[in-house]
Amino acid sequence: MNKSFFVTVFTFLCSVGVHAAALKISPVSIELAQSQQSSSLTIANDSNEKTNLQIRVFKWQQKGNEESYIPTNDIVVSPPALSLNGQQSYNLRVVRVNETAIDKEESYRVWIDELPTVVDSRTIGQGINVVLRTSLPLFITNPKSIREAKAQLLHQDGKSIIEVNNIGGRFIQLTSLKLIDETTKQSYPIEINTLNGYVLNGNVKTYPLNEKFNYIATHKYTIQANINGKDISY
Repeated sequence: MNKSFFVTVFTFLCSVGVHAAALKISPVSIELAQSQQSSSLTIANDSNEKTNLQIRVFKWQQKGNEESYIPTNDIVVSPPALSLNGQQSYNLRVVRVNETAIDKEESYRVWIDELPTVVDSRTIGQGINVVLRTSLPLFITNPKSIREAKAQLLHQDGKSIIEVNNIGGRFIQLTSLKLIDETTKQSYPIEINTLNGYVLNGNVKTYPLNEKFNYIATHKYTIQANINGKDISY
């Protein structure tokens, strides 16, 4: 993926005026074949201010709708920290240390933390303050793995949800999801973002329908989704 990601956030920490730089990050998602040892990640500081960055990698796991991030040494980023002057860019190396063969895709998150250039002495020893955190998905892929998902409407105890089951060996990414009542021609879209739209292999996620939806057993329903750029109906 060759897209770049622009992000500008202004925030205040501990009453100290600090602001986030305008970071341009490319690519916004990294995929490494299991035979590939490394890739590159470019970070550019498009502001006129110096920024300090810390880069870490975490194992990314999902259980239902819960996300967890576990420290790992399977993937390392070099260098793990750097300072970028205004209008400066740097190419980092993302290296796969654990080269064990995999059956299914492995998922990670690269955290890029922008640290404050001004430190409040009152916060020393209380951990690292972060002005801005950018999280990028990283996948180690098996070329034999395929993407396959199922989706269904479930209604129980007065609540209706769409259940998305990733039964394949690779992640799926939803960019849109909606329920169509074919009987009334009503559409019920679900808000999808860059985090809740990911369903990792082997995981099942649920997406609640809003209160405007009224389930009627005699009606016919269709689920429409865009998964990894493809429009699919269930």
